[in-house]
Amino acid sequence: MKNENSYKKYFTKKYLSFMLFISLDAIFLVFIVFLGYKIYGVYNQTVVLKQEIEQMKNATALIKNNKDLLQDNIADYNETLDKLIPDTETYFQVISAFEQLESRLGVSIESYSINLSETTEEKMSLSLTIKGTRENIESFLTNYNYYGGRLMTSEDFSYSAGNSDSISFDINLFHSLSDASSSGSSPTDAVISKEDIAFIQGIQKKL
Repeated sequence: MKNENSYKKYFTKKYLSFMLFISLDAIFLVFIVFLGYKIYGVYNQTVVLKQEIEQMKNATALIKNNKDLLQDNIADYNETLDKLIPDTETYFQVISAFEQLESRLGVSIESYSINLSETTEEKMSLSLTIKGTRENIESFLTNYNYYGGRLMTSEDFSYSAGNSDSISFDINLFHSLSDASSSGSSPTDAVISKEDIAFIQGIQKKL
């Protein structure tokens, strides 16, 4: 009888351990799938953001060449564009942008390093690792583009399944974007549209 009871207790413990293991695996799998869905959504947002970058280039050139038309707001618009895309890049500007991201989005930037092979005259590429709760990471992936006070983009996110509270990816900080005039267009005769103004005003609300 004692052997039978001991066997039942042993079997019960094994069964409970097995079920707990299965439950934890299921929860973790759901989390991975959910975060993967979020990352896919961010990828789609990146495609849209590339179009916004081109629009910003054109808006910058148009504003500079329509000072009479926009005399009342030209300083404000130029200040916004200069903040998003400064003429030069410094270490302190990068640190300031990252500190603002941490403060506004509740994540911790664990490490970063310059990616020299991807850095160009118009952008600085950095390899970044952030840490935070699932909610904060999701918020970061959705809002990082302007929340650091700088124009930032990323074309690739890699999620480490072994460390569910962190994510690593390359991020680009833009500076010294070429004027549209350098590409052969002639913005001096163009008039900035209401859509361009609305575009810049929309970004101002995110800063």
